[in-house]
Amino acid sequence: MGWLIPESDPRQAVRVRRLLMGAGSYLLPAAGMAYALLRGTGGPPLRPSGAALWLGTVVTANLAFFTLIRSGLSKRFHDPALTIPQMTVAVLLVTWMLYFAGSARGAMSMLYLVTFTFGLFRLTTRDFLWLSGFTLLCYGVMIATLLPRHPASAEVEGLLVDLVVVATVLPWFALVGGYISRLRERLNRANNRLEEALDTIGRLAIYDELTQVYNRRHLLEILDRQKELADRGGWRFAVALIDLDHFKQVNDTLGHLAGDDVLAGVAAAVNGTLRSVDAMARYGGEEFVLVLSNTDLDGARRAADRVHRRIARASFEELGVRQRITVSIGVTAYAPPEELAALLARADRALYEAKAAGRNCTRTADPPVWPRAAARGPAAGGEDGSTP
Repeated sequence: MGWLIPESDPRQAVRVRRLLMGAGSYLLPAAGMAYALLRGTGGPPLRPSGAALWLGTVVTANLAFFTLIRSGLSKRFHDPALTIPQMTVAVLLVTWMLYFAGSARGAMSMLYLVTFTFGLFRLTTRDFLWLSGFTLLCYGVMIATLLPRHPASAEVEGLLVDLVVVATVLPWFALVGGYISRLRERLNRANNRLEEALDTIGRLAIYDELTQVYNRRHLLEILDRQKELADRGGWRFAVALIDLDHFKQVNDTLGHLAGDDVLAGVAAAVNGTLRSVDAMARYGGEEFVLVLSNTDLDGARRAADRVHRRIARASFEELGVRQRITVSIGVTAYAPPEELAALLARADRALYEAKAAGRNCTRTADPPVWPRAAARGPAAGGEDGSTP
């Protein structure tokens, strides 16, 4: 059925399904035509050629609309579903059928309402009122044509009653339809706001709002996954704990807004040095953690050197010419099957050594060698393309 309904384009698929549903609705007036052809209705006589012409027009119109929508050409229009054109053609075809309906004309005129239901989820009150006026015009033209040509089959009083009913029901239906359409629009807007809120909540759950890197909660989830892989064997990772040097002076001298700008700028600069498989998170305050996947201690040290070079080149205009930003970094690698708390504590000790050495430098902390790890031998890699 892929040739019939474009499943790759959900919106067009809905439009095609709606068109097919509308095409099926022509079975009702077609049944009226067949009855008028076979049994007569007390109205103008219907010849087989006239019924065939009506049916051919129905098929041709629906094929034309299907081609426009299925090919995507309808996307060029304001309404890709072509709702008003389809309903306009339907009104004309129903009016054509009503010309031969005779005594059943009053009941069959309710087919106008069937046509109008297809605009409930698209048209505005103004559109409905326009279609109501157009339908009344078509109905009036049909009566004006019927009376002089077939006066014997036309009961003037009955036609006027039918006209009054149509003139009353259609505008009322138009107002109700417009109200439903407005409710639909409000619901869509509410759904859009809800989706935006959920997206925001989902983003806040894993990202730090200020720096736009991962937050501490999501960092721990990333570390848990890395630990699971490493504990199974054949995987390694390292962490780098980064702290901005003398950041308190920035806040005290330039204010917290400038400090926030510096934090965001540093995060963006450092994040730009990472591979797609690595991750950066704000650990707290002015501290950040890098999770370096499939990397040993030497590779992590090289990644830290790149961070120093990038920070040295970064421009923080809000600081002025007298101040610059530097960072201290503590680096270590994970040693299965240690606890993550021990890993982070070791990185923190290496960071403390970097600060004690004068800041703006990196210090590494060797991971412990467990008996199980020693029996396996050293991990492969270090200088290959998998290391930063």
